[in-house]
Amino acid sequence: MNIRVRITATGQVLTLDIEEYLRGVVPNESPASWPMEELKAQAVAARTYALAQTGILADDERSQVYRPNSMNPRTDEAIRMTHSIVGRYQGAIKPMFFSASCGGVTLGTWGPWLKHLTNCPCKAAGYGTNGHQQGMCQQGARVLATQGMYYTDILNTYYNMSFSPLNEAATVTPPSKISIQYQTIPAWANQIKLPWQKVIDPGGTDTWPGSKTVGRFWVEDDNQINKYLALGAPGADQYFNRCLPMYRSAPWIYVWEGPNEPQPMSDNLYVVASAAFWSRYVDLMHGAGLKVCIGSWGVTWPHVDQITLFKDALTKTDYWSTHEYGAPTMQSSSGDNCLHYRRLIAALRAASCRVPPLLITECGIDGGCAGQGGCGWRMIVPATSREQYQAQIAWYNTETLKDYEVEQVFLFVAGPKPLWVSFVIDEVLARWVMNTHAFPVTFPVDQAALEKFLGDHCQKTIIPLDKNSAFQKFAQPRGWLPAGLCPDIVYNSVMYSVQPYRSPNDTSVQYIVWCKTGDWGNVKFFIRSN
Repeated sequence: MNIRVRITATGQVLTLDIEEYLRGVVPNESPASWPMEELKAQAVAARTYALAQTGILADDERSQVYRPNSMNPRTDEAIRMTHSIVGRYQGAIKPMFFSASCGGVTLGTWGPWLKHLTNCPCKAAGYGTNGHQQGMCQQGARVLATQGMYYTDILNTYYNMSFSPLNEAATVTPPSKISIQYQTIPAWANQIKLPWQKVIDPGGTDTWPGSKTVGRFWVEDDNQINKYLALGAPGADQYFNRCLPMYRSAPWIYVWEGPNEPQPMSDNLYVVASAAFWSRYVDLMHGAGLKVCIGSWGVTWPHVDQITLFKDALTKTDYWSTHEYGAPTMQSSSGDNCLHYRRLIAALRAASCRVPPLLITECGIDGGCAGQGGCGWRMIVPATSREQYQAQIAWYNTETLKDYEVEQVFLFVAGPKPLWVSFVIDEVLARWVMNTHAFPVTFPVDQAALEKFLGDHCQKTIIPLDKNSAFQKFAQPRGWLPAGLCPDIVYNSVMYSVQPYRSPNDTSVQYIVWCKTGDWGNVKFFIRSN
């Protein structure tokens, strides 16, 4: 969706995609050094405020301060992580006012048309009053984020609104939440560019610079791991001391998972002890300067009546994680197996517990959910084709996109060890995941650099032409002859398709036809010397 903004210095009116516009707004409304959850709350407020306006926006305090030269990677990340999310009151987008500091209380009393704002005590009491005191207090939001509050909880403090992505399939593509777990790193893995991935036993080299990686080490057999949890807090000390040298060996990991699929979760005494383990483990990890993800719970665990026992750890942790599988499809027993997390979130909210960002660190088809043992999608009965599995993954992605609490979902498993080969995410599936992944923010691309990159790529590899392709339909009316089709290639985390053509009357140049992979209605070209 586009907005228009007038540049005061020149009088020029720019038409900008809303996400691109926010890149010049958010760092001017909240310092980029502030906590990420505050920046995410600011991104949602700024996006909603802009879309609620009619006419042309100003580039200063009359609307929102817009300075394109102020863009910052941290505020870009906040915008990306809240892509297209807006606030609504009774289904309508309303202006989400905000000010620098409310002085200790926000006001929602400008009349019935502002019922989407709340009157509430605020954490900014010590900062004085700076602004109109309506809507979100930025200083108060910063304090709440520092205390560990998630951005949607911050927004719910200041606004009587619901928050969800824009419903504009034609103009806004929702970001995919599907990523991949790796047991070992295949040779092709560095070509798979996703915002997240998970790695078991990571080494010292980052295969995916610029993205986030969940790491977990296989330490000892399951029986020993479960003994650590059964000991409670002392077990956390033992496990942490066992793992810390390994954590230090892979400093590029963004967040660490602890013990995998704790059991026996049917034993409430064990559950209580494991809750104490996780609480202590969070403290130890944070004390070492490491991000932590608690849980790694297996399918259907914990039960709804158990999840609040982990309140203390959930209050402190950076993330929490569950595993979700179904069989013979992911939709089988939906709600009990896949989407069980929704019941856990509902139980936490009913008990006024914090709900941290959720990572579903394993998912897929597992025959164990239907009495077929540990067999994946390639061996399940009835048989599942690659296309059917992709349809199941797409269904799960659609469902998780409805829940802002879910940060990312990881398919099990690429680079599998022998026991898990029937679950394999091979290169074909991995590229499908990447190609259908909508990276939430389209960052400006140096057009000359991109064209040089694509042109050089055309010189390296040629594969047979698809005569029915969108490129051929684009080139044929122009009288260009195909010079073959190059493999798709990634540039700045975006997958491009590209194909060289030539004129029958001029062999001195090539016409390089290209587009983002899948965006076949937006084909472009440039000319390159042959």
